[in-house]
Amino acid sequence: MVASAQAAVNADDGTDVARAQRLANHLAAMQALTDITVLDLQALGAPVIDAAVQDVVAVLLPTKILKRVKRHLRREAMKPIDMGIRTCLMHVIRIDSQEIALLPPNFNDAQMLSEDEIIDIPLFGTPKSWQRKMDRQGFDPLASSPSEAVAFMERIEMLEDFDGDKKATKVVQGKCKKKSDFAKGNSDADGSKHCICLLYTSPSPRD
Repeated sequence: MVASAQAAVNADDGTDVARAQRLANHLAAMQALTDITVLDLQALGAPVIDAAVQDVVAVLLPTKILKRVKRHLRREAMKPIDMGIRTCLMHVIRIDSQEIALLPPNFNDAQMLSEDEIIDIPLFGTPKSWQRKMDRQGFDPLASSPSEAVAFMERIEMLEDFDGDKKATKVVQGKCKKKSDFAKGNSDADGSKHCICLLYTSPSPRD
């Protein structure tokens, strides 16, 4: 940059005094720059820092880190049983936009996941019963947008939670009924009732 400014000054024939003065001022400003002042310039400092950070990241991260991350998401990122499908999808989108875009080798949005890949990751991590239900209803999640796919899977999730609550309620009611029958105690010949646990008394010290 300094050399180009010097060449412009040397090539000027001096007929335009104002232009020559501007060139001289520009050259003086370039020559006065230091490492610190260059980094303060938005047009110069930011690209220099970005390039340095990218070089450090490329050295510290494992080889082919982009392929490794995508392969892990596709094959091993299972949805936790206590996490909703929408929350799971939001985590995938966050990883895609905030982390994958910052990985080597390109360090840009061009290497981010496609919509099909974003849908396929939580779809692979969901129970097989969900996929069978989608097949029975003729719904193709990969032919839909992420919002449509997650809305459909959310409905399946809500139905399964509702069915699970009904089953749990039946089990709890059955157990409570058995306990209540036990709590009624036994009936004596005269019709009086007593609780079995009260029949036991600790032995007297005289016994």
